[in-house]
Amino acid sequence: MFPDPSQAARPALMVSDSNVKQGGPKPKRRWIRRLWYVAAVALVMLLIAAGGAIDICTGGSISSEVTFRFMSLRDYTAPPLDVYACVESSCTLVTIEGWERNSVSFRTQDEHSVIDVSRWGVTVREPILTSSGPLIVGLNVTDQTGELVFDSTAIVEPRRLQPNGTFCPPTIYVATVVATSDASLVQQP
Repeated sequence: MFPDPSQAARPALMVSDSNVKQGGPKPKRRWIRRLWYVAAVALVMLLIAAGGAIDICTGGSISSEVTFRFMSLRDYTAPPLDVYACVESSCTLVTIEGWERNSVSFRTQDEHSVIDVSRWGVTVREPILTSSGPLIVGLNVTDQTGELVFDSTAIVEPRRLQPNGTFCPPTIYVATVVATSDASLVQQP
């Protein structure tokens, strides 16, 4: 009496080409969206790369410098010491009056040339450094009696640095030399 459920009449699905909708955007629209995305990313990258030319560089008072390290002299000399740090024909005198664990007392006649004095060495600002070509540096150290403690020269090749990036000034040149226990100056990389 009751009809078989497996044989029950089902509504007929009407399938027609005009009524079928495909899911998602059409292929042409996907391609256009990708093109806009790529164009936007390329524009952002171009603006970032051209940032130096558009003057978004940060300024600073960074200058070319030579650092003289004399760690080996600390072992057998005591302050006061007169340190003559020379680059080419320009010399700077720093008198180290004493050093303690974390500080150094010093005086200099040329305050605008001396950047840093530590118990390990002296860093001197050198405006004459304008290329990475070889130059002569010298270090002369005398003790309180005037006796020569260290005297040596070396030829060094400064490294070129652009701390704000390749498109931004300044371009500086730096070199570091170490006074060794065998009385010579050796350039550090």
